[in-house]
Amino acid sequence: MIKAVIFDMDGTLVDTERLGIKAWKAGAAELGIAIDDALIHQFIGRTLPDVMGILEKHYGSHETAEAIYVRHKEIRDEMVKT
Repeated sequence: MIKAVIFDMDGTLVDTERLGIKAWKAGAAELGIAIDDALIHQFIGRTLPDVMGILEKHYGSHETAEAIYVRHKEIRDEMVKT
């Protein structure tokens, strides 16, 4: 008899952190913005509001943070499909 099922595939069954790092870098680069590993590593295990706060504080702009996040998500979603 099945007693438990794990649905958390983000980092538990599939290593998505490497894809995420690549997507953050690619998304920022496409916008002409530098983003380094130290900043990206602050995102790991954080909620989206936390990540947005980190980005806004670092870049000093909600619009810049939002643009980087949106492009990163688009790139990451495409990577996950393949």
